[in-house]
Amino acid sequence: MKKAVKNRNVFIKSTIIFVVVSLLATAMICLVSCKKYVYDSNCVTVQFDKKQAVFTIPNDCTMRVEEQNNYYNFEEISSIKVKEMDGLVQYVFDNKKYEDKIFRIERDGYVTKAGYFANSGNYKIAYDNQQNLYERKEYVGNLPNGLLGIEDLMLTNAGEDYFKHLQIGEAFDLRLFRNNMIINNTSSNLEIEPNFDINADGDSIKLERVKENVFKVVAVKNGITTINIKYQAIEVLHKDGWFCYNASNQKRDVVLTFAVGDSYTKDIDFTINGKDFDSEFDTCYFQKDYGNVLFHTVGADNVICNGVKVNAINDNYSLKIQEGANIVAIDKGGKSKITTIYGAKIQVVAEKVKDELLEIVKLKINVYGLYNILPKMSGIYNPTQKYDGGDSPTNGSLLLASIKNTEAVDVVKAKYVSQYYYVKNSEILLNLKTEHLQNKEFELDIDFVVEWWGSKLGAHRTINDNGISTNLDAKLNSKSLGIFEKIKISL
Repeated sequence: MKKAVKNRNVFIKSTIIFVVVSLLATAMICLVSCKKYVYDSNCVTVQFDKKQAVFTIPNDCTMRVEEQNNYYNFEEISSIKVKEMDGLVQYVFDNKKYEDKIFRIERDGYVTKAGYFANSGNYKIAYDNQQNLYERKEYVGNLPNGLLGIEDLMLTNAGEDYFKHLQIGEAFDLRLFRNNMIINNTSSNLEIEPNFDINADGDSIKLERVKENVFKVVAVKNGITTINIKYQAIEVLHKDGWFCYNASNQKRDVVLTFAVGDSYTKDIDFTINGKDFDSEFDTCYFQKDYGNVLFHTVGADNVICNGVKVNAINDNYSLKIQEGANIVAIDKGGKSKITTIYGAKIQVVAEKVKDELLEIVKLKINVYGLYNILPKMSGIYNPTQKYDGGDSPTNGSLLLASIKNTEAVDVVKAKYVSQYYYVKNSEILLNLKTEHLQNKEFELDIDFVVEWWGSKLGAHRTINDNGISTNLDAKLNSKSLGIFEKIKISL
């Protein structure tokens, strides 16, 4: 009997110890857990592990998670659990296939928070009291994988002259793409777009936002509507931190004209300085505050540039082009076409460099202000590197300079630096010759030749809801982009 009592006492003591230990362990777990996950009603908190992705956000935010099926084609993914908290909402998603998923969180008046799923990590980002949706700041260091959008431009599917002709009732899906793209890496290219904004002047079309970068346009009455497009800054979580990508460059914000009715036509051709001009890819470059270009179109009744009528000499019109978007209207045979021509001021810096060994005076010329208008674009454009070996040498994209001497023309290539940011490839080193000079001055004709693997220029305009796949038959292409005034350098 005593032994039974003793065993019973031992059992009770063991049970008490077990309960106490369990309570202490639970308390420790709660303490650690609470310490690790302190949620803030003015923050986005993201927690990844191998099974789940947990997002805790202010309750006045909206959230979307998508999985990439094709380039530019995403499928929305539903959460597996939603929990309302004090001023917060927590969303839980399956994280087993994290490599192809992105998230974006919107809050009125604040910069969008977006990012890529990961298999582990805890991240938090606060909403500042005041946020500039159109933030433009100098970057400190580089964005991940060198994905620094130097000029922060954009591409559209509107066409080569930024003029879209519709009839009443006709619809058009306007698609917009950031240049350079926000992607997770340079091979899989999981892409995130910022929020695009449209300001319309006119009532001939109706605009409806379908997605952050897709707008449905419907022609509702005869007339002209001019739209100005820009995009907001966006903060993106990529691997080890949040990175802020600038808003669009206002000097190159897109200006499109939608024309509805029989009074308009696309079928009026023109050239600029003898070259077929693509409003999306070409820019008129000049060193002064404006430039002059020779605009040629046959049989026009009127040509109006920035509201000023221009007189013709043998179907040639001298247009004064300012920095930014210039609007040119052409009237012919009772119909009109309106096109956008971009101008940009460049800076040319020349510096003498003496090679003591060879006793040759060289001139180093840098050209600043060029636009990187042809980006890497998944499945469509992939700028080449300079590669001299093998059976398929490539040149990269760089500036060429032509300078006349008494006998011929010397052509000099710029130093190649970068594959994706070819604005860096504009430093020229040339040997100075007396036959180049006239009254201590010489002239350069410059040209920017862009080379890429992929589709023909403009192929991005055919992207639809299905997206596109990897281009397994990418061809090598090259094209001269931009119109340059002759460069004069005094010594």
